[in-house]
Amino acid sequence: MSSSIRIPASPLDLFNHIQGYKGANQEINTITKLSGRIDENLLRKALKLAINEDPILGCRLVEDNPIPYWELILASVIEESENLLQRKDRLCNVIQEVQPF
Repeated sequence: MSSSIRIPASPLDLFNHIQGYKGANQEINTITKLSGRIDENLLRKALKLAINEDPILGCRLVEDNPIPYWELILASVIEESENLLQRKDRLCNVIQEVQPF
């Protein structure tokens, strides 16, 4: 993908990635308990803001020889999910209009 956004991987990125092959978990994990429902639109906006602030959060590491790099992937996932939600909303509106109840 020549049009994708690429960020060079640092030596520390590569070290952490290689450690993963030896069973070391280099990921940051968290469990969050919520008391209510998640607002999808608000979550989507927050994700976009976080990625804009620190683009590496929306990337995957590509092991390309000789120089590995981070490739931005979440921007397209967010756009695709927005399109799916819009289609779902339109479909739900059509279903409500058609139902005889």
